[in-house]
Amino acid sequence: MSDPSSTTPAAPTRSAPGRLRHLSAVLLGLLVVQCVLGVALAMYVSLPSSQTALSVFTSVPLLTAHIVIAFLLVAVAAYATALAGRLRLAGTTWLEALTLLFLLFALQEGFAYTFNQINAYDLGMVAGFLGALVVQIVVMSRVVRAARTARPPSAESSRA
Repeated sequence: MSDPSSTTPAAPTRSAPGRLRHLSAVLLGLLVVQCVLGVALAMYVSLPSSQTALSVFTSVPLLTAHIVIAFLLVAVAAYATALAGRLRLAGTTWLEALTLLFLLFALQEGFAYTFNQINAYDLGMVAGFLGALVVQIVVMSRVVRAARTARPPSAESSRA
């Protein structure tokens, strides 16, 4: 009997810039969700005054989701920085590292705001997330440009 896997064509793999573009799109989506959750927290939730971390984070489910996504953002940004470094796409490694730094700053400011509730920490958190969002848009445009130049010419353009 013949093996069906030997006649089936292999699934196409994503190019290196394509993988980074997909990861950048995931980061942008998570940043938008994080911003929406942050606005909802600021408008509709008053943080409890208890000072234990567990009681603060478990008493407000929206805050818990906000924190989980913040840690997920940091993890994805760290992976994107490592991937950009490994792929050596022009000008993306340091931008991904900058995104990671902005996210770490926002995370630190968010924890400071949660326990001190000083508006300067809230402003720092917003600045960190907006900085990460802007830098990630620049990364996305560079990666899209690199993916376009990495594609082989199509059959239509080679006939002309």
